[in-house]
Amino acid sequence: PWVQLSRAIVFFVNHMACQFASLYACFIINVVWIRCTSGAISISAVGGTRNEYFLSNRQIQFNCVYDSSYNFISFQHNGTQIPPSGRYFIYNSITHHSLVVGETQPTDGGTYSCTVERSGSQEQISVSTFVMYEERIVINSPNVNFIGTYQGPYTLPCKAENIRTRRWIQNGTIQLTNSTDGRIQVLNDGSLHYTSLRLGDTGSYYCAVSSFYEYDHGVYYNFAVYEDVSFKIAGDATNGYFTVNKQIQLDCVYGSSIEFISLTHNDTEISSSGRVYVVTSNTQHSVVVSKTQPSDGGTWTCTLRKLADGKQYVMTARTVYEEPIIFQEAQYDLTGPYLEAYTLPCVASNIRTRKWIHSNTRITDSADGRVQELNDGGLHFATLRMEDAGIYYCVVSSNYEEEHIVVTLTVTAFPKVDVVKQPSYWIEANDIVTLTCTASSAGIQSVGWSRESDGSRVFSQFYIDVDEVFRNDTTIVSMLRFAAITASQQDTYRCNATSTVGSSSRSTEVYLSSTGPSGDDTSESGSRLQHVRSHTLSYCTVFFVMYMYVLFN
Repeated sequence: PWVQLSRAIVFFVNHMACQFASLYACFIINVVWIRCTSGAISISAVGGTRNEYFLSNRQIQFNCVYDSSYNFISFQHNGTQIPPSGRYFIYNSITHHSLVVGETQPTDGGTYSCTVERSGSQEQISVSTFVMYEERIVINSPNVNFIGTYQGPYTLPCKAENIRTRRWIQNGTIQLTNSTDGRIQVLNDGSLHYTSLRLGDTGSYYCAVSSFYEYDHGVYYNFAVYEDVSFKIAGDATNGYFTVNKQIQLDCVYGSSIEFISLTHNDTEISSSGRVYVVTSNTQHSVVVSKTQPSDGGTWTCTLRKLADGKQYVMTARTVYEEPIIFQEAQYDLTGPYLEAYTLPCVASNIRTRKWIHSNTRITDSADGRVQELNDGGLHFATLRMEDAGIYYCVVSSNYEEEHIVVTLTVTAFPKVDVVKQPSYWIEANDIVTLTCTASSAGIQSVGWSRESDGSRVFSQFYIDVDEVFRNDTTIVSMLRFAAITASQQDTYRCNATSTVGSSSRSTEVYLSSTGPSGDDTSESGSRLQHVRSHTLSYCTVFFVMYMYVLFN
């Protein structure tokens, strides 16, 4: 136990010497440390590091400890041998070697190894340790005094870089966290936010930050809450946001126990000139900015002094410029076809949110997928229905404003007509040919057939059947069937559909494959098959003649 205690004492003194004393004192203490740790083979960072981390422009010392049965070979950094030159110094005794790295740099992070060799043999042993570089903590918030308005919101900033943790401490002892009622909030950027100030919030505040290496860094504030002070943004601003060619006003109001010091914008004192007017009284300083421009955004600061004790306090407000909302079109009057896909456009720039309103109800994606809000802002209908007609509002907003356009949608009920022919491309004389017409529309009434050549209506007759095979409120299916097609029946046949609001039609050609509409085969598929069939007939004729010859001889 006494040996262990002595080792602990020497280790502590060694650590303090390497951290705060000279390099020579560090070396002398380490000689004592080695004498207290015989029989060990180890490497450790004993100076210039904390929690295995180090900063730039410091000094790190590594001790390689071994007993007298080993001989020192070398130090390595990330597998590369370190020579005693430049920023590297190597000190040695009988049972240890020390490596000192001066003026540390980020590249000094990594694995440090020590290799020793057993006396009288070629057995080598290496031990390693690891250190990491860390940037210094940078505090970006000044130590100033702040003043807030009773029952008003306020945010105390705590801007710092290269940190791992952040804590808010009030009056030296109270650690502040998010309150259950939401009045006190620690924001994601580290700021401390009060939704409603109370007089008891007055006091000293310390934002403590730390990294792996550094701790007890931070920024101090004195914060006072008064009932008779305020700094507010008025005029054409929404939550501090404004757009071009507007007018904003900032009012710094204080009581008789407070003295006004200054009013600045982005650290520049404000005076009346051009678009800027300053209005003052015994208890208020106001600045009015007309015809606003992007440069009017930034931090506005009102500095006050308490007459009783002379302490200065600061109130801040922030304005942010935002581009105005621009619509591609002011309004739309659109007509969409019944049962077809259709999209209502809403193209706007400089926006944050967008929503569609119809019949005082916000539209969202329907469960069946028929209605969807697209990524580009359009409202898409997979199939239009008659009840989709009406007035739609596309409402968009930015941080500053909310605007909308009106889209009027009319749904037409003209029938949608499709015609299918069987067979689709190869027709011979006396073949069975079927034309099927499907007409869909709200208020569908009738479907009929006609010949394109003379406009005559086609009825059921010898070898021709016209039959309505299906009907409901929105769809009629009619079939025109040729039991044995002839050359005289070649023509373009049109299916004509009529609804309560109009009519539409679609046609298809019916021609024998050997002739086509102009006496020749007009389709690529028909030409190829006709060529194959002619060759097939030629081969059959040759085989028939040969068969008869063999039969009768």
